Amino acid sequence: MTDAPPEGTTRPPSATRIILLTLVAFAAAIAVHTLLGAIGVGADNAFRLLVTPLIGAVIVYLGLAGYHTAGRLRLAAMVGVLLLVFSGAS
Repeated sequence: MTDAPPEGTTRPPSATRIILLTLVAFAAAIAVHTLLGAIGVGADNAFRLLVTPLIGAVIVYLGLAGYHTAGRLRLAAMVGVLLLVFSGAS
């Protein structure tokens, strides 16, 4: 008996991959947030508050290809909300 999934199915990503992808999404979103601040977009600007979580959520959603759509959306939404809280607090 092997550990391989049955033919035609995909194995969900490991927890390590999900955590690393979330950290990469956070780092990319913070870099964009900092870049927007450096070019003069104020911290209270709606564009800055929208773009920061959107970048992180898109990276997570696209990075989890092969994972179930509901799981990808759920994790992307969690990352987006947490980045929104972070960008609003800074």
